[in-house]
Amino acid sequence: MVDTEVLYLSGVFPQHNILPGKPLPQGHKLAPGLIGGAQKLALNVVTHYLSLISESETGVCVLSAVNLSPAEFRLLRALYSSFPEYAPYELLLSSLLEMDIEQCRSNLLLAKEQGPEIWEYEMAPLWRSLQRLRKKLEGRFALSIVNLRGQMGYLLISFHVPSEQVTSKSV
Repeated sequence: MVDTEVLYLSGVFPQHNILPGKPLPQGHKLAPGLIGGAQKLALNVVTHYLSLISESETGVCVLSAVNLSPAEFRLLRALYSSFPEYAPYELLLSSLLEMDIEQCRSNLLLAKEQGPEIWEYEMAPLWRSLQRLRKKLEGRFALSIVNLRGQMGYLLISFHVPSEQVTSKSV
């Protein structure tokens, strides 16, 4: 069964058009809500390929694309699954390390009690992976990941301005 929110864009190069009306097999999940207008994010769950696409009457055009490492892919899925809310540290660590979320939560609580050196040791893999993912998102997709220290998590944000905000400010 083919999900209606799925597009297949593997092997498509930036600025290449896909023919309109042609059925597209499963491969990419659309990520609504982050980018407004005719542009959308598409994440291939098989190849870990993230694409910024634009839809028009003439077809679908890939504006930008990047291949994510398996760790970056798992982090982006966790961040997006929490969007528009923040993703707690334990959710991100469990996604990154492929561990049980309760185990990650207890490890983090213990590390926090044992002091900053242990906390930094536990968080280092997450920080490194998020830094690599952030560079890819900021450079190509006008997205970023911000740390919400008081909330104990990270938030996926967009630098895209919704068209309704631009219109209301210019009137």
